[in-house]
Amino acid sequence: MREYANEGYVISLTNIEKIIPAEKQEVYEKIRDGAPDSDELLEFVSAILEENGCPTPDSVFSLGNEDSSDDLERGETYFIFSESDLYEKKETEKYQALRKLKLYASESSWITFG
Repeated sequence: MREYANEGYVISLTNIEKIIPAEKQEVYEKIRDGAPDSDELLEFVSAILEENGCPTPDSVFSLGNEDSSDDLERGETYFIFSESDLYEKKETEKYQALRKLKLYASESSWITFG
């Protein structure tokens, strides 16, 4: 059994289908029916998203019967987006005050997005 940890920003194909223009539906359905987690589908969806000013997904995968996830549905196709394309790291004023005093962390295991 493969388990997907659901890392990154994940959007289902079902949600993305809502923005596919009517004139591209026939091409989309041929690609989807041929291989729901193919590079061809990834490229098609990426082009649609770019036309709408959105970032492109990093990868596509489908959850089969042998897969397990707490948050995702079996039989659905998903696109994973890089969170670095969606969020900018922002330092707080208090963090900047530490840096101004040249007080740096010896180790840091967290990232703040805001």
